[in-house]
Amino acid sequence: MTDNSIKNKLYHIFFEAETPSGKLFDIILLFSISVSVLAVSLESVDSINHVYGDELYVIEWLFTILFSIEYLLRLYSVMKPIKYATSFFGVVDLVSILPSFIGLLFPLA
Repeated sequence: MTDNSIKNKLYHIFFEAETPSGKLFDIILLFSISVSVLAVSLESVDSINHVYGDELYVIEWLFTILFSIEYLLRLYSVMKPIKYATSFFGVVDLVSILPSFIGLLFPLA
């Protein structure tokens, strides 16, 4: 399998929602986003965070890593990565993962 065909397959999965693989990816992505938001929301509730804080932290980072890989693969799969990175959806993708990495660099005391 050549580099071009891998990029092409990834492109069709990520950007063509009318294909079976694109539809499946979108469903998995929406489910993942929902679970990620739920985990981060639950982490903000003191009583839940006290009991499940470690598990929620791990879940948050698993999704951050998955979403980061997805973002990098999207950049890899397009012909003009800078154009995607500066597009509305590219910026949304980046902004969705940045808070976790910023929190890692500048932890709250």
